[in-house]
Parts: sequence; C-alpha cells; structure tokens
Amino acid sequence: MKNTKKFLDKTTAININNTMKYTQTQIAKMRTLLAQRDIEQSEDSTLFDVFMEGCTGWGNFEDDFVIEQFEEYFGEDYFEVIDEKDHKNGLYGE
Repeated sequence: MKNTKKFLDKTTAININNTMKYTQTQIAKMRTLLAQRDIEQSEDSTLFDVFMEGCTGWGNFEDDFVIEQFEEYFGEDYFEVIDEKDHKNGLYGE
C-alpha cells in the first residue's frame, strides 16, 4: 500500500476518496501551477485561439479534476516534498 501521508497547512482540507489529501490552499496553488504550465507550453497561435474561442480557466474546474490533472503532471508527492523543505526551514513556527 502506498504511503499517502501528506503535510497539511492549517487551512481546511478536502476529502478525496475518504482521505484528506489536500487543503484549499494547496488546490489554489495547483490551479496556479497548472495555468503557468499551460502558458509555458503554449504556442503563439494559442493566445489567438483563446481570444477567438474562449477558454475555461483553472479557477472554473471542479477540485477533483484539478487534483487529477495536477497529480498526473506534477506527481502526487509534490506538496510532501515542498512541505518537508518548509518544515526543515522552520516555516511552521517550530
């Protein structure tokens, strides 16, 4: 069985498959990182297409879809690695 222990910050966590995995703060960060990824991978014609056809932004997708896309691209351990570094650097006031 895979270790799903995650370091959570002090905001409300959401329930995914009966396991509290991510906080709303982390999901907001996921949306930002996915949007940045999309910008970095875009071609010049993409901006034209967005103005012509429109685009559903990451802020409009359901949390479950954002999490699925984020984990697929960045991996499930992204926040664990980041939070371990923050914890070691004393960002949690310990």
